[in-house]
Amino acid sequence: MAEKNQMSNLTKLMDQEIDGLKKTVDKLTSDQLIMKELYDIAPKEEDLKSTLFLVTKENYKQLRPAFKPFRAIQTVRKRLPQLRNAILENRKLKRELAESNKAFDLLKVEFEKVRKSRRNWGHA
Repeated sequence: MAEKNQMSNLTKLMDQEIDGLKKTVDKLTSDQLIMKELYDIAPKEEDLKSTLFLVTKENYKQLRPAFKPFRAIQTVRKRLPQLRNAILENRKLKRELAESNKAFDLLKVEFEKVRKSRRNWGHA
């Protein structure tokens, strides 16, 4: 009897999990469909912005999560050249820093040599 109750509780939990997953998938699918419709309506970003102003405030609240991936993609696309240049500049600066550190280390070694030789002469 206890095993039957345990099994029925497990099946109920599994059914609840499956229902939750179905709802999540349905929501994601509807968001994707909204995005596809908006892409079809307004393929350019400027057009998309003007389309947004046509959407009522209530609808926009419902649609807002669907725009986040689109905005992120657009932002990344716009900033790719800047990011690439920044990465190249960073690499260049790191190389220069490494070279200057090497030169500084060589100078330190030379300075130590001179200091020791002076100490041996009794001038220091």
